[in-house]
Amino acid sequence: MSASTRWRAACLLVAMACSGQDVLAQAPAAAHPGAQQVQTLREIALFPHSDAFPAEAKVQRLSGEVMIRAGVLASGKWVDAQVETSSGSAVLDDAALTVVAGLASKPRDADALPVQVRVPIGFSLDSMQTLPAKTCEEFNHDFAQYRTLKPHATADDMRVFDLVSGIWMATKGTMALDTIKSLPSAPAKVASTCAKRPRAKFMDTFMEAMR
Repeated sequence: MSASTRWRAACLLVAMACSGQDVLAQAPAAAHPGAQQVQTLREIALFPHSDAFPAEAKVQRLSGEVMIRAGVLASGKWVDAQVETSSGSAVLDDAALTVVAGLASKPRDADALPVQVRVPIGFSLDSMQTLPAKTCEEFNHDFAQYRTLKPHATADDMRVFDLVSGIWMATKGTMALDTIKSLPSAPAKVASTCAKRPRAKFMDTFMEAMR
């Protein structure tokens, strides 16, 4: 993930985490009547405090993203939802389908054609409230679990780095621009350091990697 992409993702994830709200009711309306292309909607981000976050995923500390594809009828009802891109976990995939089953869009003209939409659903283990206490040992466990789901994944793919990057940018303000070049390499540095120092605080390790 590029520094600019992570910057945008981090800002969005921090904004949602700070609000303490999920965005189930904030998904954009479906495409306009007659639209034939598949629209990709804004991500629905779920945190452990959400009722939609499966209990089993909390216990196993599962995180990841699921891309769901569904049809939207003229009535606004979402139908025929299916997993287009799996998280690697059946628990998260099933939870994402349950979330989409509860979505609805604004009704359109009665004779409007059904439209197809994609909606990414992200499951994040960490939040603004829990991240300061996170240890490297916990990160190591989360990373190992993530690699179980996504064998070819790297630390850079983990959602926790979007969140901690946003916290870092909010803390540094305009000064963050001076060290943004360090952002792409920070996840690998953190993973390496945490493997050697499991008792260290995760956020402290990240801040060190950004110096």
